[in-house]
Amino acid sequence: DRSTIADMLSRLENQGLVRRTVAAEDRRRRALTLTEQGSELLRATIDRVSEVDHSLLEPLTADEQETLSRLLRKILDAR
Repeated sequence: DRSTIADMLSRLENQGLVRRTVAAEDRRRRALTLTEQGSELLRATIDRVSEVDHSLLEPLTADEQETLSRLLRKILDAR
């Protein structure tokens, strides 16, 4: 929904995480870029997700991890 996306982008912009500018090639469009603060948050989030993934998958063997990954992909593809 467009209004939901617009609201979410406004919140991200107000928090200083993204910047909206007029696109040079088409003035009707807006370009969205991460700010330095947004980039730092993204890096921290990726690091944290990686830590959680590791801690969740650590008890599983490589074959079990592959099976889990395949089954989760199958569930997502069915949606």
